[in-house]
Amino acid sequence: AVLAFAFLIVLSGCGDNLLEGVSDDDSDDAKMEEARMALDDADYGRAAQLLNDLLDGNPTDPQALAYLSHACAGMAGLDTLDLLTIIDELDENGRSGSIDMVGLVLGDEEGDVAAGEVIDKLDHLNDAIDNLEQIEANNGSFTDDQKVQRGVLAVARIAMVIAEVIMADQGSGDSIRLTEAGLEALYSGSPDFEGDVSTAHQESLADDIEAVQAAVLVLDEIGSDNDLSEDFQQFEQDLNPDDNTIISIEELEAYVAGLVGG
Repeated sequence: AVLAFAFLIVLSGCGDNLLEGVSDDDSDDAKMEEARMALDDADYGRAAQLLNDLLDGNPTDPQALAYLSHACAGMAGLDTLDLLTIIDELDENGRSGSIDMVGLVLGDEEGDVAAGEVIDKLDHLNDAIDNLEQIEANNGSFTDDQKVQRGVLAVARIAMVIAEVIMADQGSGDSIRLTEAGLEALYSGSPDFEGDVSTAHQESLADDIEAVQAAVLVLDEIGSDNDLSEDFQQFEQDLNPDDNTIISIEELEAYVAGLVGG
């Protein structure tokens, strides 16, 4: 079964009321607690507002940055507990590392994501990653839990970049079904992404592949029965068979062709 790791708590809810009893409603601690409660209630917009206010006074506060990263991920629709549940179901059906693990979290129950939502979700994921990476910039490195958090965000953003590329390749469309079955319905042969992959796409893919690799290393140190590590590693290797940190247009084409049997 999937292990719901304690250090992923910032992506799936923030735990007990650690600041219970704070009496000064105007204090930073009280604002942090209100933001934590908003995250627990999935009120991500309110949480982001409170956390941005805190960061105005202390731009390097690591907890505020981590929570703001979670709020942005939440606005993209990323729920780690849902991700863990779906990964478990996919593993039971022999589909480890499938793109379905993201499509069924960020999309609806069928994995459908509207065209406009692809852009919005990418924007929120970019913000989530930017806030988390600010912690690394301030401290010089990530902690292990932050590496895993960054890996979760990376897998989500990779899938949404692929969705954006496919929608550009297919022309105008109202939505995309971000599952293997949904993509197979779009292609009868190998895709041709020439002109559909921007420099920004390739830069984010390179950063995210490296982040997934780093997360897998951390997860592997935890021990056996680690489905999250196995699925992330399979996802990364399917997309990046030469094991470097550059995803070429040809590799993107080969990845999608492999999904659809082209």
